[in-house]
Amino acid sequence: QPTQALPPDIPGSVREVAQVNSDPFTVGPLKLGMAESAALKILGEPEEKTEATFEPATALYVKQWLYPEKGFGIILSGDDEKVGPFEVQTIMLEEPCEMEAVSGLRIGMDRADAVARIKALEGDGVSVFEVGHEEDAGVLFEEAYIVLWVRCVDGKVKPLYLGPGPE
Repeated sequence: QPTQALPPDIPGSVREVAQVNSDPFTVGPLKLGMAESAALKILGEPEEKTEATFEPATALYVKQWLYPEKGFGIILSGDDEKVGPFEVQTIMLEEPCEMEAVSGLRIGMDRADAVARIKALEGDGVSVFEVGHEEDAGVLFEEAYIVLWVRCVDGKVKPLYLGPGPE
């Protein structure tokens, strides 16, 4: 996998982690665009799931698989309500999930560390943002229009979202 070039002023610990996990569309063993069958093989049956419903904004059918005991969920999307084929559109993490996103972003890490790792991703076609208040930060991968977003509560990353940008 290619690694993201990092500016020289990024702390060594951030640089090392970024070299380990450089795929911006992967969280733990999950990857955006992964087939439903592959996600099921990795995750097992969800604790909760919704039926596929039509999403007018994307003209796709979407359904959620939730694993609240493990602290994560995914949204799958597909062209046909019954047969899909469905693929992972969105990955959402919360406590107690220990999976890591690009550059080692994970639930429970300090906000300052998360923001440094997010800022290290900025470059051609990748925009860093802090939304509304200082608790939110993320990046937009412009060509794919995918957002990696975190919210910090009491100085720690709580939810993490990887999926389509705002409509």
